[in-house]
Amino acid sequence: MAPPLEIFWIRPWRVRCPALAARMVGLAASLPGDDPLHAVGEMHVAPRLRTTTGWRDVAHRALAWTGAADVKVEGRPTKTIPPWDHHGEAVTFCLDVGPGGQRAAPAHIRRGAAEATLEHLPPRATWIWSDGSAEGGVSQGGGGATITFPSGETREVRVPAGQLCSSTRAELCALKAALNAIRDADADIADDPIVICTDSQAALRMLESGASSQTTHLGISIWEDLLAFSSRGSPIRLQWVPAHCGLRENERADELAKEASGLPQEAAATDVRTLTKAVARCASHRWRQEWPSSFFKDIMRDRMPAPLNNLDRDAAVNVHQLRAGHWGRSEVGARRFESSAEQRLMMELRDLDHYQSYEVWVAAVTQAGRGAPSRALLYRPNTNIAARIASFSRLVLAEQARPLLVQCLAVGWPAARPVWSADRPLAQLGAAVRENGSLFISEVSRYGPRRGEQR
Repeated sequence: MAPPLEIFWIRPWRVRCPALAARMVGLAASLPGDDPLHAVGEMHVAPRLRTTTGWRDVAHRALAWTGAADVKVEGRPTKTIPPWDHHGEAVTFCLDVGPGGQRAAPAHIRRGAAEATLEHLPPRATWIWSDGSAEGGVSQGGGGATITFPSGETREVRVPAGQLCSSTRAELCALKAALNAIRDADADIADDPIVICTDSQAALRMLESGASSQTTHLGISIWEDLLAFSSRGSPIRLQWVPAHCGLRENERADELAKEASGLPQEAAATDVRTLTKAVARCASHRWRQEWPSSFFKDIMRDRMPAPLNNLDRDAAVNVHQLRAGHWGRSEVGARRFESSAEQRLMMELRDLDHYQSYEVWVAAVTQAGRGAPSRALLYRPNTNIAARIASFSRLVLAEQARPLLVQCLAVGWPAARPVWSADRPLAQLGAAVRENGSLFISEVSRYGPRRGEQR
């Protein structure tokens, strides 16, 4: 059986075709009603052949998969904000709160870093805390915000963001609703600063690209509000804050957003990009569920393989061949690696007993101390499940038949030399690993019956 396209990170027509058809229908629906092309996406054209399906029918069927066959499409922007027609110095962005705001930091550290940053902002200001929510990041969007005016008055805002909605769009809908509430309020906020706090870096980066760079109605509308407030003398600060770290206002905005996701979504529009991504995601899920039975499906289940972003062409070709099960013998691979500028270690594990399972740990460390043990792999030579070898966070699939080839990258100098150790765990060899920079194959455990025993 030929290897499936997914092992090469190539999506077939069963994914691309529905996504492209939905995009065409969405683009037609986003045009003004008096545009002749607006009716193109809605008209019904009888197919000329019984074996073909028109792109409109493909799109409507794909939209039905997502449960949004009658979704309202956001109109295409008919105007943009010129780059010279705004006061960029009055609208500032800050997308960090210092080293303590990193995602890996504990919640109390992130909260302390955020509070330290917020202390330096003007105390007399209109404060907006906004947040968005989307089920699975793709549907049932909702936005919520809390507003505190300089007088101490507070308001809460809830707004639906669309049946098909990304988390970023839900965040933008929450911000837009909060700006509308300030504009419609009777409070006197002239000359008072406006501080907007949100935990979405994606939304802030989109707005930070500038007023003239916005390509959606929502982005343009938000910038129009920001420029209108700044032209009245109110400096505006958009500040990122870490999420779910105990900031009271942020937690309240998150609660409001989740409540808003349960509001009726019929009136909320969806932009074409979100519509296309939703269809592509649904089509990809349906396609993965129908993968044929193969060694690839046994390993990956319904997941796509990791992309090979950091490998050179020679290494990427070998990984794709290993994934497809058509990799050559180790001697061919060794000759292929000789021309590479990077040093590579290759080691064959022969004499693997049939009906035995081996748990192998791989590590390659130089005198400089770089490198780290890889994740464990389980090799079963008697099954159709290929081995999974992770080295330096890179996934390599070994060929099923013996010998099993272990490939690692040698970093630094001198080059590591292969060493076989079958009786001592890697932890006991820590000093030797740090000193001589050797490659160790250790922790060989037998899980099946020994040779001559019944299975």
